[in-house]
Amino acid sequence: MNLITGANVIQKSKLFSTLDPTTRKLYLKSGKQVAITDTVGFINKLPTTLIDAFDATLDEINEADILLHIIDISNKNAAEQTDVVKEVLEKINIKKSNQIMVLNKIDKLNKNQQIELELKLKNNKSTDLITKMISVKENIGIDNLIKSIDDMLQNT
Repeated sequence: MNLITGANVIQKSKLFSTLDPTTRKLYLKSGKQVAITDTVGFINKLPTTLIDAFDATLDEINEADILLHIIDISNKNAAEQTDVVKEVLEKINIKKSNQIMVLNKIDKLNKNQQIELELKLKNNKSTDLITKMISVKENIGIDNLIKSIDDMLQNT
């Protein structure tokens, strides 16, 4: 969010550092102005005492025109975490057709791993989900992601 909107939202690699969604403006090349909301991530086997704290996040998802599912691709549990998000979205009846899966931190993969991932995504015929590979740290793929958001909004 900070990179694409110019915001200065506090970032912490600490579980539950914030449960409140944060919204900022994004100005697209098409001239459109959109709101980007960063919601708290999903967690597998969330304690029931904390589920209510996620209501604001879930409400934001229901109102969204596009859902960006951001994944830390360098995390060894990335596939499992992706499955958890899919399960949670299905359980709460979110069936957004306008989704983009954003694989962040590709800079942490070596060139062979990046090529292998690109081929895997290209050959995956089981989904029509748009997937973008980015690195926020290295500013890789960000313009392409923003263009995809703009293109998707043109078609909604």
